[in-house]
Amino acid sequence: MTESRLKILLVEDDTIIGSYISEILEEGGYEVLKTVSSGDEALAAVAALRPDLVLMDISLSGGIDGIETAKLLKKRYGLPVVFITAHSDRDTIERARDSDCYGYVLKPIVDAQVYAAIEMATRRSHLEAKVKASEEELRMLSAHLQTAIEEERQRLSREIHDVLGQMLTVLRIDLSWLIRQIPPGSADISFKASSALAMTDDIIRNVRRICSELRPGVLDDLGLAAAIEWQARDLEKRSGIPFEIIVPENDSFVTDTRAVALFRIFQEAATNVLRHASASQVRVELSVANGEARLVVCDDGVGIPEHKIYDPSSFGLMGIRERSRHCGGDCAIFAGTPGGTTVDVRIPLDPIHE
Repeated sequence: MTESRLKILLVEDDTIIGSYISEILEEGGYEVLKTVSSGDEALAAVAALRPDLVLMDISLSGGIDGIETAKLLKKRYGLPVVFITAHSDRDTIERARDSDCYGYVLKPIVDAQVYAAIEMATRRSHLEAKVKASEEELRMLSAHLQTAIEEERQRLSREIHDVLGQMLTVLRIDLSWLIRQIPPGSADISFKASSALAMTDDIIRNVRRICSELRPGVLDDLGLAAAIEWQARDLEKRSGIPFEIIVPENDSFVTDTRAVALFRIFQEAATNVLRHASASQVRVELSVANGEARLVVCDDGVGIPEHKIYDPSSFGLMGIRERSRHCGGDCAIFAGTPGGTTVDVRIPLDPIHE
């Protein structure tokens, strides 16, 4: 089976040099799709021809030079670009590096240098593609695990509530009946039975708390806004920190998957505030507009250090970003001025990866 040739777009505004380089490329086994002379022509040619690599002079005629063109090509298409230049000064080289080019060849052109630069750029491009594919696989696996975990939490919550909760309720009813049957003067028996009843009540409260932490029933029964408000009031009661809650009257546009993601994001953000922020108040705003749901959690605490925002050991923040990405959204986490931290999450309402 014949291996397909690497397809190259050549961008060179000197006709003679362009022809010479084209001959070198053809002799090296590469396919030159086209030779153009300006940045604008290069952008149009890439859109139409979709080459594997662009070999481009830095100094071009027209409105944009090779470096600016390379930046646009990288942003729009992720294409590898190798520069051709007669300039070896520090400023030009630094500008070329800043454009994230894949290599450069100095004029006068030497065929061996051209081939080496193209091969190195191709290898780097292939490696980056593999890394990107691996990251996407990991992201998909993470999303699958999150969904599986959420389903298991929901199942456990339902089982505990329906089975253990019902058995404890029956036990409490029986204990109450027994206490009423204890004859007068049986102080020890009455004390033991009353203690057992109090312990049963305490177990029932803990079972309800565990069920709510696994999967709050209010999220399934009343929706995202009600669940956020319920959780905020519970955290407020436990921490003594006031929560200002702003939620829409109608959040029915937020599908179940997105509602769960936003609720878990809120839980993680609020928990981080209580653990680390030393805040005196928290503001939570959920809004639904322009085809997206937006959740903003901000506090007036000490503010998150810059190095912590993308710290790989900050699993809570990583979880927030991953849940956002899984739903096709984005997340911004930043420290305020003079203090405080803001978590701003936007998720489109239309299903992306469900």
